[in-house]
Amino acid sequence: MIRRAVLTVVLVSAVATFVGARPVAAATVRPPVVVIFVHDSMWSLMPPTIESWATANLSLHSAGDGQQAMDSYLSIGKGGRSGGLGTAVGAGPVDLQGDVLRLLEWPAFVAHDRGLHFPGQLGQFGQTLRDRHIASELVVTTDLEVAGALADHSGVVDHVSFGGSVAVDAAVKRGTTPLVMAETDYTGVPSMLEAAGSSCTVVVSSSMPQRSHHLGAFAASPACGLGQGRLRSPTTRQTDYLVLADVAPTILDLLGTAPAAHVEGNAVRPEPGHRSIAWFEAVDRRAGVARQAARPFLELLLAGTLLGLVTTAVAVRHRRRVAATLLALPVSTFLINLVPWWRAGPRVGMLAAVALAAALGVIARRAVGDRPAAVTACLAGLTAVVLGLDAATGGHLQLNSVLANNALGAGRFTGMGNVPYGFFMAACLVLMALAFDRWGRRAFPAALALAVGAVVVDGAPMLGADVGGVLAAVPAFALVLATWRRSLPLRRLAPLLVGGVVVVAMFAAFDLSRPAAAQTHLARALSSGDLAGTVLRRENNALDSFRGNPFFDLAMVAAAGLWLERNRLSSSRPLRVGLAGVATVAILGTSLNDSGVAVAGAVAAVAWPAYLLLLGPLITPPPQPDAAAARSATSPAR
Repeated sequence: MIRRAVLTVVLVSAVATFVGARPVAAATVRPPVVVIFVHDSMWSLMPPTIESWATANLSLHSAGDGQQAMDSYLSIGKGGRSGGLGTAVGAGPVDLQGDVLRLLEWPAFVAHDRGLHFPGQLGQFGQTLRDRHIASELVVTTDLEVAGALADHSGVVDHVSFGGSVAVDAAVKRGTTPLVMAETDYTGVPSMLEAAGSSCTVVVSSSMPQRSHHLGAFAASPACGLGQGRLRSPTTRQTDYLVLADVAPTILDLLGTAPAAHVEGNAVRPEPGHRSIAWFEAVDRRAGVARQAARPFLELLLAGTLLGLVTTAVAVRHRRRVAATLLALPVSTFLINLVPWWRAGPRVGMLAAVALAAALGVIARRAVGDRPAAVTACLAGLTAVVLGLDAATGGHLQLNSVLANNALGAGRFTGMGNVPYGFFMAACLVLMALAFDRWGRRAFPAALALAVGAVVVDGAPMLGADVGGVLAAVPAFALVLATWRRSLPLRRLAPLLVGGVVVVAMFAAFDLSRPAAAQTHLARALSSGDLAGTVLRRENNALDSFRGNPFFDLAMVAAAGLWLERNRLSSSRPLRVGLAGVATVAILGTSLNDSGVAVAGAVAAVAWPAYLLLLGPLITPPPQPDAAAARSATSPAR
């Protein structure tokens, strides 16, 4: 009995020892996720090794101007937009006790970030790692600013080491830390990659070279399980484009955990296909040239508006030729993106846009004859169709165009941008006015369908999710639909303003019902309770937009022209009401969008040449008989 009991105890102890030892052994052999931040970098400086990885462009302008690494690190650690901190103070003073680092300026960083009214909280990434007991190590090569990416809500990083690639190699070989984060410049990337070995390695641009504007790089090695091709972000809703807010959720996803609620970014997902480094360099060049050309193109639109004002004093046939070209110019700035004009530079792009606009004007006039209403309808219809279809299919003509969604600005990557919104809505309102003027009541179903389609394209969560645009467009469309025939008392017009709120509420309810990764900024602002901050930030940006903006000059010139030529405008009520709808969408769009007066300027760039085409002949006083003729006419006949 005693011998049997002893054998039983020995066997049980051996089994327990063997079973208990297995998890420890498994934990020690698992390689960590290695994240390498590369400052002062762009695609042309990246090693060719990452070409076979999963890759995407990274917009660095989602944090300040994208040239200060500290802004990028704070945005990454927040999982949302921030900025203006690295430019002012950098990392500031730090307190290093052993391997624990504290950013002493952290309270000032938090206060500054709250003043920006962007959703989220600084240090959310580091706090999530701490709350979920995921150990991490920060390897510093030359710059302590990288601590902003891993700091928790208190500005503390638990484990900091120094030594660059040597320290990374040691951390990988230990295999006891699930996450290793390091910083270097582009010359140190090869040695960092060698130190990371077969680990899941992520290379992230943290700033661009000084005094230049470029797209950053994001690349994940095949060991990360994201494939060896393209990447897509739910945040941008665009393949090949990520923002800094996506970096932290992606790292957490690679670690097998989810980000905290209400962060702005999302984990990226693989997409079929492959992009070479040469392709990324070409996209980077396109975005840079388009950004450089934005001001000249705006000045071109302004010059055209002034030219239109001059033509009010010339013969009708010459004025209509110029007006047709000016009306076709806004849509031409997007149609030229069908060819790689940016390879030749901004001047060639401007010449191409003007030549295309002139050709479209000639084609329209020859297709429908010298009938101003028909020519206006053709060109306004072309503008509405091109921009509407583009927004509904991903906004590819607008992305990295001179007047819309440039990825360097980290704004909208898909859907309807604010400037195209102004072009689009003005074109739709002009079409509605012309339809009512031509067909009267029979045009109402088509006009209503046009209004509904325009609002859906602009505001539906899966397409544009443009809250301010919907709030401005619905009252403008309702005004034209309700008053094209006869005026209504003010008490009956007041509910039209509420219509936009009702439509936005419907879109918001639909957006909130979708999965969190598919939700837009509208649902996230509502669910996070930060709606008031979002509205305040938009209004501040709208007010700032009036400073030195060519769109403001454009809107003022167009308004002055319409006022000076008010007696020559058609007396048709539908056309007059259409002009009131245009003014409504311009004023409300300026007030409710963060692009501010750019919306009014874009509306004017379409409405002014459209009404210029419709102007009547120059009004001249009837000839006065001379005095001798007058006396002869009044003298009695002999």
